[in-house]
Amino acid sequence: MKRDMKNQDNLRNEVLNDTNRINNAPEMDEKPPIERPQQALDDTRRVKVLSPGRLVFKRFMRSKLAIAGSWILIFMFAFAFLGGLISPYKQEEIFFKYGPLISEYGRAIVRTEYDNIIINPDVEVHRNVRTKTNSNIASFTEGQTEKTIIHDGEEYLMEKFGDNAYLTSKIEYVTIGDYNQKLSIFVGKVDYNTPAFISMIEENLSNTSFEYQDESFLINKTGGFLYKVIKRMPKQEAYISTNLVFDMYVVGTSITDEFKILALKNIDEDTFTYDGTDYTVSQTEEDLFLISKVEGGKSVSFANMSRFVVRRQNGEDTIPIDFKLEVQKFILGMEEEGQQKAEFTYKIYDTELILDEEETEEEDIIIDEPNAPAVLSESLFIVERQYDLYVIKNEQIKKLIDIYSTPTGEHWLGTDANGMDVLTRMMYGGRISLMIGFIVIIIEVIIGVILGGIAGYFGKWVDQLIMRIVDIFNCIPFLPLMIIIGSVFDKMQLDPYDRIMYLMLILGVLGWPGIARLVRGQILSLREQEFMIAAEATGLSAKRRIFRHLVPNVMPQLIVTATMGLGGIIITESTLSFLGLGAKYPLATWGAMINSVSDAASLVNYTYIWIPIGLLICLTVIAFNFVGDGLRDAFDPKMKR
Repeated sequence: MKRDMKNQDNLRNEVLNDTNRINNAPEMDEKPPIERPQQALDDTRRVKVLSPGRLVFKRFMRSKLAIAGSWILIFMFAFAFLGGLISPYKQEEIFFKYGPLISEYGRAIVRTEYDNIIINPDVEVHRNVRTKTNSNIASFTEGQTEKTIIHDGEEYLMEKFGDNAYLTSKIEYVTIGDYNQKLSIFVGKVDYNTPAFISMIEENLSNTSFEYQDESFLINKTGGFLYKVIKRMPKQEAYISTNLVFDMYVVGTSITDEFKILALKNIDEDTFTYDGTDYTVSQTEEDLFLISKVEGGKSVSFANMSRFVVRRQNGEDTIPIDFKLEVQKFILGMEEEGQQKAEFTYKIYDTELILDEEETEEEDIIIDEPNAPAVLSESLFIVERQYDLYVIKNEQIKKLIDIYSTPTGEHWLGTDANGMDVLTRMMYGGRISLMIGFIVIIIEVIIGVILGGIAGYFGKWVDQLIMRIVDIFNCIPFLPLMIIIGSVFDKMQLDPYDRIMYLMLILGVLGWPGIARLVRGQILSLREQEFMIAAEATGLSAKRRIFRHLVPNVMPQLIVTATMGLGGIIITESTLSFLGLGAKYPLATWGAMINSVSDAASLVNYTYIWIPIGLLICLTVIAFNFVGDGLRDAFDPKMKR
């Protein structure tokens, strides 16, 4: 026990010694405490740090992709809305150029049908005889020069003048009296009741025909000893048929039918006189005849006849006669060699090539006087045979629309299929595409917020009704409906601007169900929280509780959804325009511009048009998605970086 007390005394002494040692130790240099100014709750720095908008902005700025997307969108808006003001061109401006163009100059037809030229309108010819003229001519055998045609008891004589003219005459028969063989008595016209005429009848009763004083007679037995004597009247020329066409050398003159008849009757290098002037007809080529007249002892070309009809493509007879003759000779050569296509050169004045004074500044176009006809020196002509038609084409210097021009200093991205500047239309097209995107999303948000807020707050049968409407809209087949609406718009021929307005309205009305579901779901979770109970206790109306307290709490999600939906709307609009259901010419949208080069050949040859437009669409959609992702992360503080 004494030992334990001794140990306790020793322990007490050690504790006292340690305490004295600590108390007697030298004091260490101590730093004065840092004085921190106290912050009041209304301090601006504290409010700035705690501001929700500031927190969202700082979180948004941490995303490099969101910043990149923002800069891309700034560029797109400047490009679309400011670029059109800076561009020296207009959206609908068409550009032209001068260059060679192979275009249809005229047409030539080799006539095979025969037309009738009336000689004596007093001669009555049955209409069936006239309509069968071509078939009657075709029935002529080789070497045959005359053909008798009997129709409905009437006799006609067709005579051949060469291979290109046939004369049709009518033969008339007149009964002049009756002859009694038993009594040798002729009863008829007094002029023929003579012993000589009666003797000719008796001698030719068995021949049934005879000639008397250069006149022809027929004898028809009527019964017993009775005979009828018929006089064959001289032929009466009715009409002449020809497959030749007359072309005048002297512009402004014409040929009468009487002149044509005389020329056709003397078609074999004969001379005829008309109106006191001598004319000659000579064959220069096969089915090509030259009519000349004698003036002052000299032969002057007056007209020509040929089975070729050479006219302009619109049917007008404005082609020079010398060129017609050249084409006729050339076609004859093609027929001999069996060619379907051939080329030749010829110098010709073309009245279509008339340039304005300001257009004479173009290179390789030299005109002494404004509005003077241009000269095609040794112009190339192409003749193509298409069945019985010969199409004449030639190379002309014309004012052309500058379509699909490659990029130049004037047009940085070239021109499109309509000759419009691609870069300028890209600017205006971006303006319309972005405008459609924003207006459509605004319409969707307005409808979705109203219906979604009402459904989420009131619930019960109101919620059920609105959600069934949402289901109905979700079941609508979008693309078939847009095809039908596009067809209706085309039928109505709506103005392009009105069409854009209707398109935005339809897209907005069809796209609100997704936003309505989002708003409804958020309000269902918010309406039972304490702040809503307090708002209800203060007596606020349902309208104020929905749109002043619930909807603002849903805005972050709405902003994210709307931002990310903008890209989808732009894609939708571009797709509809590409399919021809969106904006129409002359308005430009990115989708419609790509549609102009939609075939395989255009995609390969005109990459400078669709690649830049495709990049703009891709960058815009990606930028909206980047910004939407950044906003989603910024509004969600729990999202890990």
